Amino acid sequence: MGALLRSGPMGNQGFRSCVVCAGLSGLVALTVSGCGSSGTSAAPPSSGSASAKAGATISGTALQQQLQRARRGKSAQVTESTGDQGAFTADGVVSFAEDGTATERMVEHVGGKKANLVYAGDVLYLHIPSDGSGWISVRPGGTDALSEQLAPLLSAMRQSEGGQAVGAAGVTWKVTASTPSAVTYRTHLTAAQVKAQATKLGTSKLVKVPASGEDIIEVVSSRKLLRSMQVLADGQTTMRAQYSHWGPAIKITAPANSVPA
Repeated sequence: MGALLRSGPMGNQGFRSCVVCAGLSGLVALTVSGCGSSGTSAAPPSSGSASAKAGATISGTALQQQLQRARRGKSAQVTESTGDQGAFTADGVVSFAEDGTATERMVEHVGGKKANLVYAGDVLYLHIPSDGSGWISVRPGGTDALSEQLAPLLSAMRQSEGGQAVGAAGVTWKVTASTPSAVTYRTHLTAAQVKAQATKLGTSKLVKVPASGEDIIEVVSSRKLLRSMQVLADGQTTMRAQYSHWGPAIKITAPANSVPA
């Protein structure tokens, strides 16, 4: 999700797709944080400690799984921006039940337009006030164009909720900084890995893959909770998400009325 969203004119369908992907970027960051790896997992730092030493490495699978375990039964406030010069900005809350099920409520600003987004019960709900219409829904197995396009993304999110590793394969993270309260991890994805991940998430038509690939930086607290995620391409930030005020899970409900996208 860190790859730059394609710019240029787009129809209503394309705009809705970008709104959904931009609004979900913070949740997807949590979903694929760590990025899956088929390699052998390094032993994670002991629970409650940020004792990983600078220069140490950890497989994507090990990092992602420890983040998945830690976030269960918790919620966090999210602020995010994606695209050139913060073209997409959003803030809201994400919550995880004890079984890993995720819900999210966001208010976002996309290209001068405001949009409301809710993710609950594996269904995406979108409301764009300037359209003069109500809530629309994007459902797994839906036959509308938007549901079909984003089916891989919904599938990947359900896999992550179930504790499976998703994201780019063969990724190793390196500890670049370590304090008693947090560890900073960094990795590099090649252009091929970024493209493969976008294809897996069903967003390949919405993003342009940097030829140099992407660098990803994650800051994880001593409680194994993600504090921030930053994606860079050619030295420029293309996505940034901040997670704060981690606390008990909260209830986020679906809009009362919605129609298929």
